Amino acid sequence: MHYRTTDWLSDGEERLFLQERVSELIRVWQANGADGYQNVVQVHRDAALARRGWFADIVMETADGRMVYIESKAGLPPETLISAITNKYRDVAQNSPEPIHLRLIASTGGDQKAVAGVDELRRLLGPNVNLEVWDGSNIASQLLHQYQIDLTSDIDPKSPASEQDLRQARKKWAFCGHPPEDSLADTLLWHFSPWKLRSLTSKTGRTPEDFIRPGVYPNVATVIADLCSFSSFVRDTPNEEIVRRSLLTFYSAARHAVHDAGGFLYQFAGDQVIGLFGLPDSSHGTETGAFACAKALADIGQAVTDRWQRAIDRVQGSGGVHIGITVGDITLLPLRPRDQAHFGLIGDSINMSARLMSEAKTGEIIVSNSFYRGLADSDRSGFEEMEPIEAKNVGAIRNWRHSTRVAEAIPA
Repeated sequence: MHYRTTDWLSDGEERLFLQERVSELIRVWQANGADGYQNVVQVHRDAALARRGWFADIVMETADGRMVYIESKAGLPPETLISAITNKYRDVAQNSPEPIHLRLIASTGGDQKAVAGVDELRRLLGPNVNLEVWDGSNIASQLLHQYQIDLTSDIDPKSPASEQDLRQARKKWAFCGHPPEDSLADTLLWHFSPWKLRSLTSKTGRTPEDFIRPGVYPNVATVIADLCSFSSFVRDTPNEEIVRRSLLTFYSAARHAVHDAGGFLYQFAGDQVIGLFGLPDSSHGTETGAFACAKALADIGQAVTDRWQRAIDRVQGSGGVHIGITVGDITLLPLRPRDQAHFGLIGDSINMSARLMSEAKTGEIIVSNSFYRGLADSDRSGFEEMEPIEAKNVGAIRNWRHSTRVAEAIPA
């Protein structure tokens, strides 16, 4: 497949790209102590709305329960933008006892038709929606500024050169001005979020070389999520671009879900994602982060397969994801001598998570007994103890099941 170097982002990828950047910007604002962002609890991607079958691009949740909805719609023509936003939020706003906060990422650029479209959108949504418009063209500039790199003018968010600038600025910020050599820095910034690395660097007194040293790491929670009916979706999708776009969306949002909950992204394997919580240090709340990640992944999987279903002819038997979670010791092993940038992880809990995941149905999270016992009382609500699962080469596993909300209707 040939990609034009002058158009390295399609329209859909550009909006996905902006979702990544906006989510990152919110967390960096929080780490830098920006007003209004210090009490952010989670930044959800593809978060399920109260209206079933609909998902917000981003939801910023604060400690006091306030929700801010963010939609990345840069590049859409006004009529398409108006239809997309009103379909998604009009009922949500009407059913909310308080005004909802909606931030729209668009690029009006002074274009009168685009500005008129925003005015029409405000009218259609009504007074119960506080609509704020962000200029998508300067998100990268804002990130560079937060990473303590000042620019004299905005940069093109579609430019590969701007991404190089961001990578270098991100490295310096994440490691408090003292990044390790490039291969290790790139590895750490793939597996950890920049704000997690900055916290580890500034608060633990460790060097970056200590974050993923070979050894045994105790009490690590393993989350494994897998798309349901993936083989069937691929078989019934004649257009490979739809497969590629669906997986790209899943990878992007799933990596964010792991990072936003404070985790370590281990790897993607086809349609499967593995996240770890408790690396490099396990602490109180490890289980809470892992469970929050699992619930976010359930929304993401449902959103991805709903969109995929709308793009193909044959109706699939199921969608969403099924998830397994355990807690236990993990061993980190180097894959080459004297090379920290390439490593593997082994542990009984990884195998056990995979077995539990394979038993979970659409929208289900199955966890081991030890993981369940480590959850806060408030997180245990909704779990049901099941019959032990006989897992090949593992034994009988005592387990608990939690069913997430599954969208009942796929909007046209």
